[in-house]
Amino acid sequence: MSWRGLPAGSLPRDVVRIAVGLVLIPAVAILALSFAMVQLLPEPGSLLFPLFLVPLAAALLAGGVLLLLSSRELSRMSKNQAFFVAQASHELRTPLTTLRFLASGLEDREKAQALENVVAVLEAGIHRLIDWGRLTGGQLRLRLLPVSVAHVVGEALRRTEASLAARGQRVVRSGLEDASVWADQEAAVSALVNLLTNASKYSPPGSTVELGIGEKGEWVTVWVRDQGVGIAPGLQRKIFRPFFRLPFVESQG
Repeated sequence: MSWRGLPAGSLPRDVVRIAVGLVLIPAVAILALSFAMVQLLPEPGSLLFPLFLVPLAAALLAGGVLLLLSSRELSRMSKNQAFFVAQASHELRTPLTTLRFLASGLEDREKAQALENVVAVLEAGIHRLIDWGRLTGGQLRLRLLPVSVAHVVGEALRRTEASLAARGQRVVRSGLEDASVWADQEAAVSALVNLLTNASKYSPPGSTVELGIGEKGEWVTVWVRDQGVGIAPGLQRKIFRPFFRLPFVESQG
């Protein structure tokens, strides 16, 4: 199970529900049953069973307390981790800006372009780290506004141009791009960048990546198709886990 980062001292709702539903309520019920049996059973020997239930209820209560304490510590660690990632990502932006400035002043345009491509790849990685830090830190706020699909596609292609060029790959676009959608622009760009990056990574060098846009009623669909080997059915549920990577696949064709 994974959950989003929380303010210090707060607990994930799922953990609270588990603790209450599976630990605290059964423990209270067992204690109530024990005391009721003590009152109703006349023979001293028959007290053995309710007395056995008392330590069981105590163990359940102790387990519930430990579960709550552990989840509190986990939420604190999650917040600290997200803060560290965000700070490190912002610090990396300064040297990248310097590298881009130096690249613009190089007389050898081939070397300048190669350096700019490397900077673009690093910037894309930093963008993903910042997004992840905001998401896990509970600081990601979506701003839903009318967004041009053409702008989203263009910005995503700009951010992935370097990685695609490094592998000799090209993107073939199809469909109408004059549509507007109600979305968070940066989140939409990041999602498309992730799709294009994975398509490039798991496709053979020199291959073609297809990017299409379709409309169905009030919905607009943007899809990416590559020439990779695909995702095994057993791994499809895992690909949305943070930092999960598919087993290495030789993508030489």
